[in-house]
Amino acid sequence: MAAHQKIPLMVASGYSSHYDGTMSSLKALILLALPLFARPLLLALLLALFMAGITFGPVRAQTALSFDQQVEVMAMNEEGDFILKSGEILRPAELMLPKAGDCERLPKVCTLVKEIQGYHQQHMVGRRVYIDKGSSFHDRYNRLHAHIQSADGHWLQHSLFHQGLARVEATESSPTTTPLLLGIEANARKQEKGIWSLKAFKPLTPDIPKARMDRFQIIEGTIHKTAEVRGVIYLNFGDNWREDFTIKLAKDMRHKFADKGQSLLALKDHPIRIRGWLFWENGPMISLHNPEQLEILNQE
Repeated sequence: MAAHQKIPLMVASGYSSHYDGTMSSLKALILLALPLFARPLLLALLLALFMAGITFGPVRAQTALSFDQQVEVMAMNEEGDFILKSGEILRPAELMLPKAGDCERLPKVCTLVKEIQGYHQQHMVGRRVYIDKGSSFHDRYNRLHAHIQSADGHWLQHSLFHQGLARVEATESSPTTTPLLLGIEANARKQEKGIWSLKAFKPLTPDIPKARMDRFQIIEGTIHKTAEVRGVIYLNFGDNWREDFTIKLAKDMRHKFADKGQSLLALKDHPIRIRGWLFWENGPMISLHNPEQLEILNQE
């Protein structure tokens, strides 16, 4: 339906933009080294391995990010943020990482928390790194959110999502990178890498227990009804809006959406994936702040 094209769509798949560059290099090598009859078979095999997440050495994603500002990381704080030499707090944009608090609540995640801390110590702490100045921003606590590249050329966000160590948090940082990161996250989830091997991090259904409130969640389900009430758009997942899960697009957030979110009203009976802070307001609810929070899934 044409109206849906105004919403950034992301269907779960293993594709990411680094595919084009990596496969081009492999193709060039094959064309030089192999006889004609063997080339199609090996190309097909390499493509299958790549889409399964099997790569040869570190992958450096091709993006529109510039990584044009150098900063020096001195330490990490308890929240997993980086303390810069300037005294500023640097938080990796779009990353929702398991933290020490999750480890206390879910002992199985402790190993992954230590793995993340080890990765940061190896690639970030005590080093000069690069941030993409154009997409960086400061939050209300004056923390700097940015995409980060390590000194050895690895895009931090890409690396952590590829290993299944983080969830995408759609923010105002850089909506152009979010579809790519969602694809990498989906591939890791499909392979049950890292946090995706743990039940606590897997997407919920709309039948959400109250114990899962007041935290970041990913929810998958089919929209049952849509409505617009006094300028607020509601996407309902059941017959009783006072108790069932609902997605809300507030009036003051509609300007962030193409056609001010009007095309959301056409999503009745569509399966979707939504991410964000889950709270209680006439049942479980997530508020839309960015279009990238909402993915429209394939109908099977």
